[in-house]
This record gives sequence, C-alpha cells and structure tokens, in this order.
Amino acid sequence: MRLLLLLTMMIALPVAALTVEATGEAEIHYGDVSAARYAAVRQAMAMAAEMGSVRVQSQSQWQSGEIVQFQIQTQTRAGVTTVAIVEEQVRANSVWVKIEAEVTPEAVCRYPSNGLRRSVVVAGFDLIDNAGARLGKLEQVPTRTAQYIAQQLQQSSQHLVLDASYMSAQPMPQSAPTYINERDQLTNAVAQSTRELGGQYILSGVVVSLSSGGEVGPVTRVNQLQQQLGMGSTNRGRQFAMKVFLHDAQSGALVNQWLIDIEADWRVPRTQSTGYLTPAFARTDYGQAVNNVLADVAESVAEQLSCQPFMANISHVDGNKIMFEVSSTSGVRPGDMLAVLRKTEAFNRQGQATWQLTDTKIMATVTKVQPYLVVAELPVQGHQLNLQVDDVLVAW
Repeated sequence: MRLLLLLTMMIALPVAALTVEATGEAEIHYGDVSAARYAAVRQAMAMAAEMGSVRVQSQSQWQSGEIVQFQIQTQTRAGVTTVAIVEEQVRANSVWVKIEAEVTPEAVCRYPSNGLRRSVVVAGFDLIDNAGARLGKLEQVPTRTAQYIAQQLQQSSQHLVLDASYMSAQPMPQSAPTYINERDQLTNAVAQSTRELGGQYILSGVVVSLSSGGEVGPVTRVNQLQQQLGMGSTNRGRQFAMKVFLHDAQSGALVNQWLIDIEADWRVPRTQSTGYLTPAFARTDYGQAVNNVLADVAESVAEQLSCQPFMANISHVDGNKIMFEVSSTSGVRPGDMLAVLRKTEAFNRQGQATWQLTDTKIMATVTKVQPYLVVAELPVQGHQLNLQVDDVLVAW
C-alpha cells in the first residue's frame, strides 16, 4: 500500500522590522517642487513596502517516501513605519528621491500614519430579529450596540467618533446594505441624508439574529410552572448574527463590511430579564461572547479607518487660498500638505449617478488652523484648476 502525504509549510520572512532603500520620481506640475517631492516619496514608499516582506508558502506531496510534487508561492505584505530622504535631485521636469525606510512585515497599513484623525459617524444598528430579542429583554440592541462600538473606537486617539446611535442608516434593513434609491435603482451606497451628518466615514449595521435553541415566545403559566419545577428552564445555545458596514461619506461607497455569526450558552430562566450589554448580561456566557465580538469588531473597524485617507471638502476658494471645515482636534497643522481632487458626477451603464474624483496633481499647503476652519494655499490660482466648493482634499 502506498502512503500519500500532503505537507504544507508557511514561512514568513523576515520576522522583524528591517531597513531598505528605495527610489521614486514624480513630475513637477505648475512649478510646484514640494508637491512633486511628496509624490516621489510616496512612490518610493510603495516600492519599499513591496521589498520589505516576503511570505513563502511551500507545498510538498509525498508518495512512497519520495516527493512527487513541490510548489512554492510568495506573497508580500508590509508597512512602512519611518522614512528618511537620503538623496534628492531636481531634474528638468521631475523630482527624484532616494529614501531609507523602516519596514514592518505584516503591518496593518502600507504607509505610516500621517497623524490626522479620521472622523466616523456611528449610526444605530437595526434589529431584524425582534422576536428573538424578547428573550432576556434585549430590545435595546439598536442604540446600545452602536454606543458600545463608539465607546471602543473613542479609546483610540486616531479617530474622531460622532455618536448617531439614535438614527438608522439603512433604508431597508432586511436587505442591507442594498436598497432601492430615489431613482428606483438598487444600490449599496449609503443614503444622502446620512452622508450629510458631517463625518468622513459612516459605520452602521444590522443585527440579524438573536435566536435561541428553545422556543421564543410569551411567558405562560405552563412556562412558569416548568420553571418552578426546574423543567425546561433554560435555552442553552443562542445565536448572535450581525452585519457591519463602513461607508465613505464623500461618495457613499461601501468601503468594507463584516459578517459576524457566533453562538454561546444562554442559561437564563425565561422569566428573567438581563437587558442588553448590562452587568447582568455580561455575567452570562452569551453576554461575554457578545461583548468580546463587539470589541473585536471595533478593533477591526479602527484598523480599517487608520488605512483610509483623511478627506475634507473645500468650502471656499479665494484666489490661491482655499478653506475647508474640519475641527482643530483633527490633527491638521500648518505645513501639512493635502492633494487637491476635482469632484464630478458621472453615470454608469445602468444610469446610476456616482462621484468621480480627478487628481489635479496639485498639493495644498496648510497655513492657518482655526477651531473649525482651515486655510491652505495653492501654487496656482484656484480658477486655473476650476476648483469649486465641495471639491476634495486628501491626505494619506
């Protein structure tokens, strides 16, 4: 009899941060050397990230003690944590740079944080399983789920969290995130009314199931008698299923979604009410499992937000000066540079309206920061780029 063995090995190389050199080059537009330098450094950082980590996966198939098949696959994933320009050349129409970068394998984000705080609106989580929520009186799921995740996100200094747990962001919770918009078209973009709440990103969700292994229904005298006799007093397995959505407020587009489906023991008498996310709820196995999974969701959302660009809308254009409305707590400081993008409406083949962002190749430099207004200067006059109110500034 022949022995067939499939052996898979995964080796991550390297396992620690390392320093690499990389180069980048970008064209100079409108004589703006600073913007070209910024673009060249970003290009070099992308190259450094590709060079920084290699994951080798080998798969061997053995037959009668001999290798009959051997495969190797490599994958790269790394993030740049620190950057230093070691050489720079301003050429005829471009800027060339060489950087020295510290690269961390398996980093969450490809680029280092720019120190700007992304703002996120946390809307209420719609409850679909109203019948399941009756067991233990968990009807406060919509607001308390949102509030719990918002509190977890607020523990990170990287994000500005706006609590909108009182409202729903899903027009049709049963099919979320898909719904029929005002043009009678199916879309998974967040509704316009929600996009106008003021955040750069919108977090929402739907709690699909809170069902238990036992029957969920009104408490009867028979149930109460069974309870007193110790018969049928508990429902052991209970499900917690939820969908979470992160949308970009600029375009309304869905950035990411998470699907959660867990089950844990629910050993609470039918006549007892714990409430949702209360101390009594947390003392149950089910409550601990729900608390843990919500904390994990908040951590995943925080990581996703950290990898998204900082964005703001232009509110005023005056010559070579532009203004945009963000809080001074966002981390914007004089000297910061943001890319300027034109925002235009486009239509896809189905006739659905979408927003298209076009890079002007121009960088705006922040000159003044006020509590709720920031002033930046351009290397050219705004009318040369046909800049309009609601055009977008972006910093990665």
